[in-house]
Amino acid sequence: MKKRILFVDDEPQVLQGLRRMLHVQAREWELHFAISGPQALEKTRMGRVKSEEAKGSQCVWA
Repeated sequence: MKKRILFVDDEPQVLQGLRRMLHVQAREWELHFAISGPQALEKTRMGRVKSEEAKGSQCVWA
């Protein structure tokens, strides 16, 4: 099962760079990107990304 990872940053260029760098991991990871906290929360509510509380997985804040 692929790990789901949500990247959140208010700088679109940062997210684009991450998307380019990590595209090779797409076989192992399900990558999601959000440009704001509210958008990230909406993605979790819509079921696109499971929250760490729901899955018991780790969350890394940077």
